[in-house]
Amino acid sequence: MRPAFLDAVEFVSLPLPMGERPFRVRESVRYRSIVLDRVIHVPAGYRTDLASVPWFFRRIIPQSGRYNNAALIHDYLCDEDPKTCDHKQAARVFLEAMEVCGVGRIKRQAMYRAVLWCGPKFKPKDKP
Repeated sequence: MRPAFLDAVEFVSLPLPMGERPFRVRESVRYRSIVLDRVIHVPAGYRTDLASVPWFFRRIIPQSGRYNNAALIHDYLCDEDPKTCDHKQAARVFLEAMEVCGVGRIKRQAMYRAVLWCGPKFKPKDKP
């Protein structure tokens, strides 16, 4: 099995500032991850800001690009409750999904490291 988006991803732009996640997923999205050995389900209506890139890096890496779908999956893994993976696994899924999206190796590695080092830190919640 190979990692893959199992559904087409369509974003609806909302008239909101970036801090309020102005992109909504029109239909649910499934992504098959080899890193997590499962299918990730992002529900219809989930909102994202795509890639959270600090303003001073946006000339090099804009907030949207070929990596939009990968950013959606990473945002969802950061938000899901209860958490099913830790931040390092979520970063590896982001890397994996960027490759599926056709993001070049150098940009992929730079974005992966930025998320790993500067992104939110979390651990999976214990099952009751």
